[in-house]
Amino acid sequence: MVAQQTPTVKSEPFNIIVLAANPVYNGTYLSGVRAGPYVNKMTFSKTTSTPKPYYLNTTQNSNYGGHLCVDYTGSTSAGNFTVPLNFQIKGSLSTNLASTWMSATGEAANGVEFDQDGLMGLHIGGHDDTKMPDPKLVLSGPKVLRRWVACKEFGPYGGIMDTLMWVSGGKPQNPTCYDVSLKRI
Repeated sequence: MVAQQTPTVKSEPFNIIVLAANPVYNGTYLSGVRAGPYVNKMTFSKTTSTPKPYYLNTTQNSNYGGHLCVDYTGSTSAGNFTVPLNFQIKGSLSTNLASTWMSATGEAANGVEFDQDGLMGLHIGGHDDTKMPDPKLVLSGPKVLRRWVACKEFGPYGGIMDTLMWVSGGKPQNPTCYDVSLKRI
């Protein structure tokens, strides 16, 4: 018997704007800085170079969000081409912060979701590891968390840049971080 695949549903394209108490970040757009072939480090921009670059791939009838994606378009002597880049979160053993990327390779972050107000979060397990596990919460399934921060860090080509990070738990260990929300528009 062949397993039946569930169709992928691609959303209409959209932008993501940053909401923050810090005026440096408030009202900026989530964008990417090239960090390698088909790899972008997630950062912030006052303008958007591509109108509505993001889309959300979900599985039909899924209750657990989907994959945030963007198309990278380039050209060669043979013509134009498009490569889909998937949103990724990469942790580090040296900090409680995880970097955010758009990349054509590697595993996409599952469970990206936007609530009724358009705010972006992630479906994370059945419990919050920043607190003592509650068996009732573990059994109730995944919940959406929003732990986005804007931090200064070393950029892919040297120098210091503002980047979007995910806090794995507790207060961010980087003292330059500010809480941000990401809104789909």
